[in-house]
Amino acid sequence: MPDPGKNRDGANPGNHRDSKCGCDRLAVNWFHAARFAHGSVPGSVRPITKPARKGSVVEIAWLGVLLELGKWHVYTLRSREILVGTLGETSIVSSWRFVAVVCVLAVMSSGCATRSEHVQTIDEPTVRPDAGQAEIVFMRPSGHGAAIQASVYDVTDGEVEFIGIVSAGTRINHAVVPGEYRFMVVAENADFMEARLDGDRTYYALVSPRMGVWKARFSLLPIRNDPDAKYSLLGNRFERWMERTDWVTMTDSAQSWFESNEDNVRYKYRRHLEKWNEKSPEDVAILTLDRVDGVAR
Repeated sequence: MPDPGKNRDGANPGNHRDSKCGCDRLAVNWFHAARFAHGSVPGSVRPITKPARKGSVVEIAWLGVLLELGKWHVYTLRSREILVGTLGETSIVSSWRFVAVVCVLAVMSSGCATRSEHVQTIDEPTVRPDAGQAEIVFMRPSGHGAAIQASVYDVTDGEVEFIGIVSAGTRINHAVVPGEYRFMVVAENADFMEARLDGDRTYYALVSPRMGVWKARFSLLPIRNDPDAKYSLLGNRFERWMERTDWVTMTDSAQSWFESNEDNVRYKYRRHLEKWNEKSPEDVAILTLDRVDGVAR
């Protein structure tokens, strides 16, 4: 069964390099990787006092995950022992082979942002809400997991309505009549967000990446009209999210892509909806856009 995050040939759904490149983050990863390998990161110069063991594929992969997350402080003596053991070294980490491996992990985990070939950058949204309609904007400012595309859906009535593909650094909008809704995001997983929407208001939700088993997973996070909220419309953070994302519209091939992957999307919907329905009311409330979160148009 084809993955909804992929085409039939197994590739991600038509990625292409975007003009807004993440090479600045790539350079930072290279810099920190080299610093760490040579012991110039505070606390990284420690001799290995016992024979290093060879790391498993999973352990090496997790070191790449740590690079992607930028968590340099979590590198420990054990982590270095795993890498050094894999390289065959038993002394302090100083070989250029170690530098090369860490930098390769940095390259693999960052790279330039990619966008699906099924989206096209535009200056203004092509979806124009009618008077009385509510508008919801799905935005993905984070560059983590940039090679993986997220697709979003309206699953309010148990039907799966394709809204669009949200690549890293993009945002899309969707217009609906006022009411209560359930939206879904799909990649390796499926996850949900509830919404209670009023007319003539615009609502915002983050398409937020998190690490999965093999590739990035995504969640939908409500952005609140509350200065004290973790994700808020009020303040510089939201302004930066807007600056980091471009409006995109779906190309004609986007609907064809969905139709070819619809069975798999529906499978993930049914599978993960069971988990969603097991959530407590308090947990669901955290993942619910409320009427007051909208901004009057």
